[in-house]
Amino acid sequence: MFTFVGILLIPFWIAFGLYFTSRYLERMECTLTDMGMVQGPVRRALELRKLSLETAGQSGPGSLVALTGIVDAEEFREAVLKQRDILPSKAFRQSSESIPADSSQPSQIAPLTEIRDSLRRLEDNLG
Repeated sequence: MFTFVGILLIPFWIAFGLYFTSRYLERMECTLTDMGMVQGPVRRALELRKLSLETAGQSGPGSLVALTGIVDAEEFREAVLKQRDILPSKAFRQSSESIPADSSQPSQIAPLTEIRDSLRRLEDNLG
């Protein structure tokens, strides 16, 4: 009896979870404090680098996000850190949401727009 009722409630539980998870993620924000680059002997042989992103409110050891296999990782890291220093986080978020991906953009915002679009594609693939 309980199993039957539980099976009937699964769609409602999933909808409830998706709704509140999406609301939680929409309100989440972070400030990039550090972006480290790691390249051990195996990665060096494969010409791979791992970028680790750390934020101000992060708790626990290790990085918040780790990216491996980015093309031109050194240039990517420098561009992200440069943009972090140029634009305050709230101003960046507001300007990135208002700029269409295909419009002509100032050269300092174009790399961030590419990163934003890449992150959205990752979210779409994971979600």
